[in-house]
Amino acid sequence: MKNKPKIITISTQFPNPRDHSRGVYVLNRLKAMQKYFDVEVISPLPWFPFVKKNRPRRMPSSGIVQGIKIHYPRFFSIPKFFKFLDGWFFYLSLKKFEEKIKESDIVDAHFAWPEGYAAWLLTRKINKKLSVTLRGSDINVKLQQRLLGERISGMLIGADKIISVSQKLKNKALQKVEREIEVASNGVNTSIFNPLGKKKSRTELNLPSNKKIILSVGRPYKLKGFYELAEAVKGLDVLLVLIGDDKDGRVKFINFLKRQNITNVKIIKKVKHEDLYKWYSAADLFVLASHREGWPNVVMEALACGKPCVVTKDAAGEFITKDLGFITDYSNLSNIIVEALNHKWNEKKIVSFARQNSWEQTAKKVYEHLIK
Repeated sequence: MKNKPKIITISTQFPNPRDHSRGVYVLNRLKAMQKYFDVEVISPLPWFPFVKKNRPRRMPSSGIVQGIKIHYPRFFSIPKFFKFLDGWFFYLSLKKFEEKIKESDIVDAHFAWPEGYAAWLLTRKINKKLSVTLRGSDINVKLQQRLLGERISGMLIGADKIISVSQKLKNKALQKVEREIEVASNGVNTSIFNPLGKKKSRTELNLPSNKKIILSVGRPYKLKGFYELAEAVKGLDVLLVLIGDDKDGRVKFINFLKRQNITNVKIIKKVKHEDLYKWYSAADLFVLASHREGWPNVVMEALACGKPCVVTKDAAGEFITKDLGFITDYSNLSNIIVEALNHKWNEKKIVSFARQNSWEQTAKKVYEHLIK
């Protein structure tokens, strides 16, 4: 496409030199949207002088990520406290890019807070078109809080376009405001996530060949339902593999496993996103027992690798059908896992569903919504 419109994406969730898997779902959508737009990213990083992990001193100010130009400004953020100030400090971090944003055709913010709110303050001032994508905790948690909720509601009403990654999030937002909201779910990278032979995967990953393997991926452990899942597999002749680096909750979770005498759990702290397909392929069943989600990318990735999924209603109840897996609550999780392991699944149907939800299709839907 000649003379593509310019889009500036604003998101804290985007890969950076310290965390290559951070916000990879935003990166994947933008890569697909390059067919329609000239894309540039501003990814402000929280900064606080007295907390080591919030002092990104060695982070470059800009760079290129898979062909997309990106900037990494800092914004002042006090960990855990005064979060209602994040929107204002985030806005100040965007001010230095005001001229660049003026030259764009549309600003594309991901998450309502602080990104969407700060982008709204700026675009309202310079009269620039704004689209905000709702992704999960911004609506499930922050919109429900009094101070943040008031600010987010104002932004939801004032933004030119609102996109939600799920119908569930859209419905929740509409409980607070009345306006048009488009649903464009996250896609899946089908060039990476494909079925790989179970035997080959297990050999490569050094996993047992003679045991049923259940996989779950995510962090933090408590939010992702790892505690309930571990209890559900206790006493079952299975191996539960959990992938996720929860630095704050890992020791507590390991102590929980010891207290409960749960010995059939294997924790893998870090796996490159592009290598996850091997773990999905090695498993017999994928389980996501989250307490809340926006649109769970890991479920779509597991399906693309041909794996049936057991999910809680709040995790992925919106799109899991009887051909793809089972929906359950925590009280019946163990029984449903056993049933799913004994069920005869049609791998071709599972993979076919995932392939209908590619990033290219998501990008096309977003583009059509933004230009109308």
